[in-house]
Amino acid sequence: STAPKKPMLKAPSFMQRPCSVAFGFGGRIVTQKPGQTALHPAVVTDAALADSSAEFEAALAAGDKGTMRAFCDKKISSGGEGVEAEVWSFLKVLFEEDSRRQLLTQLDFELPKPREPEPEEVVEE
Repeated sequence: STAPKKPMLKAPSFMQRPCSVAFGFGGRIVTQKPGQTALHPAVVTDAALADSSAEFEAALAAGDKGTMRAFCDKKISSGGEGVEAEVWSFLKVLFEEDSRRQLLTQLDFELPKPREPEPEEVVEE
C-alpha cells in the first residue's frame, strides 16, 4: 500500500531505557526504572574528604578573605611539601590585599619600578 503510515505515539518498548542513573549535588544518586524512582542518600566514600569539603564550603560561605587565607595556610601546613603545598600557596596569594604584587613576588618576577614623571616641555613664545 502507498498510503502514509501514522506516526507512532510512543516509542517501541525495545527502544525505551531499561533504567537510568543521575548524580546530583551533595553526592546524591537517583535511579529510575520503569514505574519507580528511588532517591538514594548521599554517598560518601572518604570521610576525610567529606570533612575537608565541609570545611572548605564553610570558608567560602564566610565570604571573608581572611578566612580563606587561614584555610589556605592550614592546607599548606597539612599538605607538607610538594606540588599540593605550592598550589595552596598560589591560591592564598589570590586572597591577599595586594594580590598582584604578591603574585609577582611568588613567581620570582621583579616588581615594576614606579614611573618617573616625564619632564614637561618648555614652550617658548
